[in-house]
Amino acid sequence: MNKKDLVNQIRRKKTFLCIGLDTDLNKIPKHLSDYDDPVFEFNKQIIDSTQDLCVAYKLNTAFVYNNFIILFLKRLYQIKQLTTNIWSDGVMVT
Repeated sequence: MNKKDLVNQIRRKKTFLCIGLDTDLNKIPKHLSDYDDPVFEFNKQIIDSTQDLCVAYKLNTAFVYNNFIILFLKRLYQIKQLTTNIWSDGVMVT
C-alpha cells in the first residue's frame, strides 16, 4: 500500500485506526492451539473481524517474535498476503 492508497482508505472508512497485533502466546485462546500456527490464526481472526474498521495493522515484534526474525518475516508476509486478498488496494502492515 502506498500513501495514496492509505489516504483513500482513511477517507472511505473515515478513520485512522491502526490495530496492533500484539500477540502474546500465553494469552491466545486455548482452542487456537490446535492450529499449526496459533499466532497466525489468532492474528487472522482479528483481521477477519476488523477489516472494515481499520486502515492498518501493526505487528508488535516485542511479543512473540523476539529472537525469531525468520518466523517474524514469515508471519509479516502471511499477514500482508491475507490483507492484500481482503482489500483490492491492500492494507498497510507496519
